[in-house]
Formats: sequence, structure tokens, C-alpha cells
Amino acid sequence: MAKTGKRPSGRSSRARGASDAPSRSAKETAFRLLSRRSHSRLELSRKLEQRGFDTADVASAMALCERLGYLDDDALARRWRARLQEKGYGALRIRKTLAQKGFNPEQIDGAFSGYDAASEEAALAYRVLTARMRSGGQDPGDRKAREKWYRFLCSRGFSRSDALAALNRLPPRD
Repeated sequence: MAKTGKRPSGRSSRARGASDAPSRSAKETAFRLLSRRSHSRLELSRKLEQRGFDTADVASAMALCERLGYLDDDALARRWRARLQEKGYGALRIRKTLAQKGFNPEQIDGAFSGYDAASEEAALAYRVLTARMRSGGQDPGDRKAREKWYRFLCSRGFSRSDALAALNRLPPRD
């Protein structure tokens, strides 16, 4: 008999419902998901509910994970902010991304505590701009190129004033 990679029942473990006896419990599934990467409370609860676990089991698993220190939305929001900044995204885009990931406004504000947006955002925008210019090879004095870079910086989540400040730091036109 050839191996098909399927279980004897012909159904994969994902195809089985959460109510089947041999399936994982909500707690085991939460631990498995958290062992791969950190999740926000909202993200983890959605994944457990999508796998068919009832609300009580999800709440119990979430409480256990939080009690054990496996769920910390505040710390996770700070890590996400730092990671996205390292990738060259501005505060506006980061705030939007964090909100989409299910963080509440207080957690998002907490992720930016200790961050001096007034000085650091303009400097980050300039670093992102100069890196982009090195790869683009366009004349920094060209008006169309400056407009394109302005749009690029705004799309990366930098404010208009930070984008303009970064562009104004470029060498003057000839």
C-alpha cells in the first residue's frame, strides 16, 4: 500500500473539528502557536476561534497564557514598533499597522512612549530617503524626482513635515 501522507481516516488534522477526541485542546494549540512567534491577545483568540474552539475554552487558554507570561500585548507592540522602524517605516504607518494587528490605542501610544518623534522621525526619514536615492540613481536636484521621493516617504508613514524636512536636507539644486 502506497503512503499518501494522510491519516487513516483520510482527513488531515486540520480538517478535524476541535470537538473530535484526538484533536488538540485550545491550550495546546495556543502554546503551539505562541512557540512559533508572539501573538497579540486578539490575534491569538481569533486563531483559536477559527480552529473551532468554543468561547469558554478560548478564554481559559488566553487566561493561562497571560498568567504564564506568554501574552504581553504592551511588550509586543513595542517590539513591532521597533521592528517596523528598523525597516524604515514612519510613525503614521506603524500606528496603522499596530491597529490592524488588534492593538488598542493605549497600547499603541505605549509603544511610542520614550520615543522622541519630533527629532527621530525626521532623521529616520532622511536615512530612508538617502538609502532610496542610492538605489534609484536620480538627480537630487530634479523636481520630479523630489516629488516622487516625497510621495514615497509619505507612503512609508512619515508626516508631510518630516518628508519635507528630509528633502530639504538634500544638497541644493545646481
